[in-house]
Amino acid sequence: MYYFIIALGFLLIFIITLLWRQTDSRYIELINKIPGPPTLPVVGNTYEMFGPPEYVWRMFQENNKRYYPIYRLWNAHIASVELLCPEDIEVLLTNNENLEKSRIYEFLQVWLGTGLLTSKDTKWHYRRKLITPAFHFGILKNFSKTMIERSELLIQNLELECNKAKTLIEPIIGEFTLRTICGKVF
Repeated sequence: MYYFIIALGFLLIFIITLLWRQTDSRYIELINKIPGPPTLPVVGNTYEMFGPPEYVWRMFQENNKRYYPIYRLWNAHIASVELLCPEDIEVLLTNNENLEKSRIYEFLQVWLGTGLLTSKDTKWHYRRKLITPAFHFGILKNFSKTMIERSELLIQNLELECNKAKTLIEPIIGEFTLRTICGKVF
């Protein structure tokens, strides 16, 4: 019985993959013209993402060297194109036609809602217009004293952690961020 369910699951995955390949064949064809590491059917390069962080980091570094200035990765059916050349990145980021969010942001939307990070097109422009004055040079200049003071405290806190075998960095950075923001607001 279990073998039947497992076989049925694999058959379902295979059929879904075939249907996806037929509907997005042009997209797949274009992405696959970009150089990148070899992929496995269905999972793509996802298998390379498993392992200790050092292994994953080394894998990305090797891909960066081997495929510079651009390469692609497939995480199951989601393509990721890695741009490494600053000039290419500048062209992409300064072009207003490239404001469409990646499919990956759809996963974040469930968790974060449609804020500045996950919103699209006109909603993004509207929200960006609202928040831009908060990051004006004059405001940030006044904020620099607080940032310097809090950064010095952060360094002191990190120095206390140096001799420990293991340190959880998230709470330290979280407290630093909160105190820096609140230090300026209040």
